[in-house]
Amino acid sequence: MTIHFSGRHFPSEIILLSVRYYLAYKLSYREIEEIYAERGINVDHSTLNRWVIKYAPLLEHRVRKKKKPVTSSWRMDETYSVPGVQGEHGSLNEPRVYLKYTSAVAGANLCLWLCLVVQAYESERQ
Repeated sequence: MTIHFSGRHFPSEIILLSVRYYLAYKLSYREIEEIYAERGINVDHSTLNRWVIKYAPLLEHRVRKKKKPVTSSWRMDETYSVPGVQGEHGSLNEPRVYLKYTSAVAGANLCLWLCLVVQAYESERQ
């Protein structure tokens, strides 16, 4: 799928940069209009809107073809607080439970299990 810029009053570089500003940096059309006005390029915000509507889906289609696949293996070191369990010093502070996951499923199951254990423990205390 080729992106055609024929019939446009602005060069393709300005159009692509405008769409990139809008999509990547979450700038409004009026903010992009001000950026270009500072550089001496007069572009109306409604023109920017038309460019985004026309070219954003085409750019997404092109980028998805070149995007690298996400790996299924990942690592995460996080600190979770489990409320209601006595901490290291015998107080009712929220202790820190250190979990090192090698997969998302195992980590999610362990975290869910810990929450259920704490909830059961608290219900027995009452």
